[in-house]
Amino acid sequence: MNQYYDAVIIGAGLSGLAAAWELAGMKIAVLEKEAAAGGRVKTGAFGSFHYDLGAIFRLESTLLPFALGQHEIMDESEKVGLLYNGQLFFGTGVMSCIGSVGGRLREEARSAFYKFHEDQTPDYNTMSQDCQEVLSAFFQVIHPGELSSYIPTRQRDACVKHSCSHLVSGNAAIIDSFLSSLGSKCELWLNTEVEAVIQETGIVRIICNKAGERQELLARTVLVTVPAPLARTMITQIDSPSQAFLKSLAYGAGVVVAVGIKGASIPDFAYLVTPQLSTSTIIQHHTLDKQVRVLLVYYAGAKAAALKTMTDDVVVEGTIQELINLEFCQRQQIIFTDIQRWDYLGPIINTQSYGQWDKQAVKPSAQVFLAGEYVAVADGRDIMPYGMAAALQAGAEQGRAARALLEAAEDFVRYQDTFLVDVYTYRLDGSRPVFIKHSEEGNIAFYGLILQATGDIRLQQYLISASLNGLWEYQTGFGVTAEDSALVLEGLWETGTDRQFLLRSLEKLVEQFYDQDAGAFCTIRKGRAKYWQGASADATGMIGYLLACLAPTEYQSQIAACVEHVRRTQNEQGFWRGKWFPSYLITTWYSLRLLSAVDTENHMAAMAKAVSYVLKKQQDNGSWNLSVIDTAAALLTLRQAKSANNKSLPALHQAMLAAKHWLIHSSGKRPCGEPVLYYLFEEENWLQERLNHTLFFHCQDKGQIAAAWRQLALRGGNEHEK
Repeated sequence: MNQYYDAVIIGAGLSGLAAAWELAGMKIAVLEKEAAAGGRVKTGAFGSFHYDLGAIFRLESTLLPFALGQHEIMDESEKVGLLYNGQLFFGTGVMSCIGSVGGRLREEARSAFYKFHEDQTPDYNTMSQDCQEVLSAFFQVIHPGELSSYIPTRQRDACVKHSCSHLVSGNAAIIDSFLSSLGSKCELWLNTEVEAVIQETGIVRIICNKAGERQELLARTVLVTVPAPLARTMITQIDSPSQAFLKSLAYGAGVVVAVGIKGASIPDFAYLVTPQLSTSTIIQHHTLDKQVRVLLVYYAGAKAAALKTMTDDVVVEGTIQELINLEFCQRQQIIFTDIQRWDYLGPIINTQSYGQWDKQAVKPSAQVFLAGEYVAVADGRDIMPYGMAAALQAGAEQGRAARALLEAAEDFVRYQDTFLVDVYTYRLDGSRPVFIKHSEEGNIAFYGLILQATGDIRLQQYLISASLNGLWEYQTGFGVTAEDSALVLEGLWETGTDRQFLLRSLEKLVEQFYDQDAGAFCTIRKGRAKYWQGASADATGMIGYLLACLAPTEYQSQIAACVEHVRRTQNEQGFWRGKWFPSYLITTWYSLRLLSAVDTENHMAAMAKAVSYVLKKQQDNGSWNLSVIDTAAALLTLRQAKSANNKSLPALHQAMLAAKHWLIHSSGKRPCGEPVLYYLFEEENWLQERLNHTLFFHCQDKGQIAAAWRQLALRGGNEHEK
C-alpha cells in the first residue's frame, strides 16, 4: 500500500525543517536526497576544527522557532580588504576600504563609488570598468551572480559590510538543534531522491527512490523546498503564474575551498575580495587554537563556472597556489583542505523574476507549495529571497499556508455539503407544468454574496479552493458562468483577496464571456437552453462594475461598451430586466451601480428614471413585495443613486428610512422561501437528443441568501437614515 501523509516536504534544509516545525502534530515526511539533513547548511570538520562549506554567515538565533542553546561564538576582525593591482588595502567598511586605495584609483572612479553608495548613480552599467570590477567583487561576498543582473535595490549590497562572526561548532549546530527539537514529530527519509510530484484530484502522488528502492507516497499537501530548477523538473503540473516564475529564475553557482593553516602570519581581516584573481572572496575564521586559522576561499558567478570542468584536486591546488602567492602561508603550514561545489548556490534576484511579485507563484497546483528561499518575498519591497533568514521565512510561511489548507479541508467539506437553495423541478410539456422532484443546490456561487456580507475568512478560503481555473460554478459540476463567477469575485474582492488573483479571474471572464459585437457579457457562450445565450444584463452590470473598480485602464473599452449596453437596455419604466434573478430590483441595482461608477454626470437621467421606478414600487410598510431580498436591493439602489446625486431629496430619504426600518424589524424571522433563481433546461435523453419538453427549476432560498442581502443593505447608510 502507498503510505499516506498530511504533508510531504521535499528537502531537509532550513526551509524544509522550518516547514516541518509549522506542521508539527500532523503526519509528515521530510524527503532528503543527501545522506544528511541541512541542504546548503553544511559544516565540515578536521579533528576539533569546524568550518562551513555552504551558508557561512551567522544566523540571528532570534529568528529560530526554538532556543538554540549555548554555542560559542567567534568574533572576527572589523576590517575588510581589497586586493587591487597586486596590493592589499583595508578599511573598517567597504567605502573606507576603497578610499584607502587613494590615488591608485582615478578621481572619477572614486567619485563614482561614492555616488553609487549614496544612491545617486541609479545604473551600475553606466560606471567605468574598474569601478564595476571592484563593486562586483564586494557584491559577490554574499551574492552568487554578477551585480549587473540584479534588481537596483539589491545592487546596493555591494556597499554593505558583513559581519563574519560565526559559531565555533559551525552552522550545522542549527540543523542539529532543529532535528532534536522536531524529534518524532516528523519522519526524516535520507538518501531519498524525488522523481515526480503529481497533482491528482484531491491528492498528490510523490514518486521517489529511497536507497535504490522505488516508492510512491500519497499526501494531502506537498511543500517543495529544493532550488527552483529542481522543483520545476519534478512537479508535473504547474499552473501559469508558477510556471512563468520558475522559468524566469536563474541561479548562480559557487565553489568553496576550505584551507586550514597553522602557524602562518595572515593579515588582519574578516574577508578580502580579489577581483583580479581567479578567486572571488577569502573569508578568515579564527579557531579556539590561536595558531590555527581557516580560510574559506569562495568562487562565485563566472569564476565558479570556469571551474566546472576541473577536478576537485586541480581546484584545491590552484587555491593553495593563490594563497601562497599572496604570502598568506607556506605549503607546509597547510594542515587540511576541503572543497564543496554548489550548482545552485542561490537565485539571481533579477527584474524578470522579482520585478512584479505575484503571490500566486508559490502555488504550482492546488495542493503543492513552493517553499524554498526564493519565495521569501514578504512585502514586495525589500526583496532578499536568499540566505538562511530567507530560507526560514519561506519554509515557515508556506508551512503555515499548508496547515491552513489542511485545516480548511474540513471547512471545504462542510461548505460543499451545505446547500443554500431548495429546488423544485417542473416539466413544461406544452399543456401544464408537472412537478417532478425537490432537491438542493447552490454550494458555491451564492456563498460569494454571504462572504461579501460576513467577511468570514474560512469561507474566503473555501471559495478560492472551489475555483475552476479562476472561475466559479453555481453548484459543483454545473459548469462555470459569468454571473456565478462575478458573485464570488465580488465577495473575494471585499475581503481583501490578492489583487493579482482577482485580475487573472477578470482576464478569464473577459476572454470567455465578453461578446465584442454586443458590447456585453454573456452567461455562457454556447449550450444549455437557447435563452441562456446572448447578452446578459446581470453579467454585464456585475462584471462591468468589477472591471471599473479593479482594472479601469486595462479594460477601458470593455467598460465603456458595458455602460452603453446598460444605458441602451433600460426599460421605459426605468428598471432593467435580467435572465436569472426573479426580481427586477436586483438587476436594476447591478445596472445602476455600474452607471454611477463611470461618468456619473452623463447618466443622471437614466439613474433618475430608475429611482423613480423603485420609489413607485415601494409599499406602505416600507418594503418591496414583502421581500427581504427585494427591499435590500431597492435600498442599495436608492443609496447608490443618492450618493451619486449629492442632492437633498426628501422623498428618497423617507423611502430609505422606511426600508431600513422594515428590514430591521423583519430580522427576527429567518427569511426562508424567497425565490432567488429561475432557470430552464431543454431535456435530453441518454443519447443527448433533445426531447420535446423543457425542465423548469424554481429555486428558493433556505435563509442565508436573504440574510446576506439584508446585512449588506443595513451595513451602509449615514446619519440621515438612522
